[in-house]
Amino acid sequence: MVLHLVKQHRVAELLHKLQANETRASEISRELIRKKLRLEPDNDVTTTGLRVSLMCSLGKIRLSVPCRGITCTHLQCFDAALYIQMNEKKPTWMCPVCDKPAPYELLFVDQLYLLRDQLQVGRQLDKASLTQQHQAVFRYI
Repeated sequence: MVLHLVKQHRVAELLHKLQANETRASEISRELIRKKLRLEPDNDVTTTGLRVSLMCSLGKIRLSVPCRGITCTHLQCFDAALYIQMNEKKPTWMCPVCDKPAPYELLFVDQLYLLRDQLQVGRQLDKASLTQQHQAVFRYI
């Protein structure tokens, strides 16, 4: 007979730990944007911009703690608080954007999306366009 002793963590604890320890600088996301927008000589079609939603695809709410998994190759984030809450009830730990495994240990908060909070507080943001000049252009609703 084997007995496992486990400690259940509250969502608030996990969220605080994620925000304190697993935050990536916005420059890392900007480098990912550069890679996605890099011109390739063999391609006839090039991407000149990318769009990401600032609304969480899980709950259709504004991202409060934008995160994604380190195994994800997309720029789209989801809300960490909602993602942790949903996995507390039914633990699948799959990225809601790309369906790759995204366990808590592989999540990070993307600071590029936190920059939006420095812009015109009080207005609701809907989408961000990421241009070839590596600038984030935010659109208000």
